[in-house]
Amino acid sequence: MSTHVPSVPVARPGWPTQPPTQPRLEQGWPGYAYPHASGARVKSATRLSHRHVLAGLLGGVGGVVVILIVISLLAKPASPVGCTGLTCEIRPAAGPPVENGALYKNPQFGFTARILTEGLPTSVSQANQQLTITFNGTGGLQGELELGAEAAGGQTAEQIVDTVINKIANGAQLAYTIPGSMIGYQPGFGAAYNFSSTTSDGQSTNLRVIVLASIRDKIAVVSVCAGPLVQFGDGSGQPNDGHPSIADLLIAQAGDPIIDSVLWPGQTSP
Repeated sequence: MSTHVPSVPVARPGWPTQPPTQPRLEQGWPGYAYPHASGARVKSATRLSHRHVLAGLLGGVGGVVVILIVISLLAKPASPVGCTGLTCEIRPAAGPPVENGALYKNPQFGFTARILTEGLPTSVSQANQQLTITFNGTGGLQGELELGAEAAGGQTAEQIVDTVINKIANGAQLAYTIPGSMIGYQPGFGAAYNFSSTTSDGQSTNLRVIVLASIRDKIAVVSVCAGPLVQFGDGSGQPNDGHPSIADLLIAQAGDPIIDSVLWPGQTSP
């Protein structure tokens, strides 16, 4: 039996039945669609040339620049705010070195300081490679000021202060950190502590201990002030004569000029 293949294409479901040469009819949804637009019109309406895009971007940037320039010309700078807090920046002094007072030079690290205690009842010691000034006055002007040095050894000034206070007054309570702490106008770290000490006769004394440290050329100079805790006020007749201070330690005020006079090896002025 022979098999005959028909020459007429067989229509199958889903296949187009129109001849290929006949243009396909555009279908629409009457009442729900916009009128048909030609391809050229759609292309011109939905695409911008690179020139148009670039011109738009440059125009926008130029407009913003012009607005910023106008604002900068019209705006008036605000008046500088005065420094009223303890945390304001302190600018180191600049000038010739202090030349009055006996000169102390540390035998191991070579830093110097001026012993500025004229008129004050003090005794001075240079034992143990440090300067120790003992204040023997009355009315709270009692205690010691020590100036020494050590190799920083990669430590920060804060770490050195922590080590010193734990060594000389273990258990002391932090009262406050000192804003803008300096030795010899070299920025560093400082803190004030409260410490209770028991004397030989069994009396308890409240002490204020202030420790400062500054580092220069890998040499850390350390200052320790310790004496009776004296509550400062802000009026006349107060222990600090009305000068604002939170030191609460009279020898800290007496020792300020000494600490400010410190020079590191090689320094000729602050």
